[in-house]
Amino acid sequence: MEQANFPLEIQQGVSFLIPFYYFDENGLPIDLTDCTARMQARATVNSEDPPILDWSTEDGQISINASAGCVLVAATPADTEALEQTAEAVYDLLLTFPTGFVANLVSGPISIIGRVTR
Repeated sequence: MEQANFPLEIQQGVSFLIPFYYFDENGLPIDLTDCTARMQARATVNSEDPPILDWSTEDGQISINASAGCVLVAATPADTEALEQTAEAVYDLLLTFPTGFVANLVSGPISIIGRVTR
């Protein structure tokens, strides 16, 4: 699987929902049965803990539709309100297969912006 570069923008205090679909070279969904996923964002790749954002299948922020090859990242308005504003940081989304193989499936710049309407 090839890693994709995809910029993200999250607005504080509003719902965030984005699906990532993964297909093989023939255009068929990759079976994600029993996979787990984790997404983190940091000011830079080498920034120390804690991350700006830390979501996973374990905490319910990420869900997986295994047969569709879909990883769905979803956050409530309360979740996004808790994020610190940043003009540009970096993120990645890692997928761990039951075999222990870890794939960095998508990464890129991420911005967390404030909202005007309160």
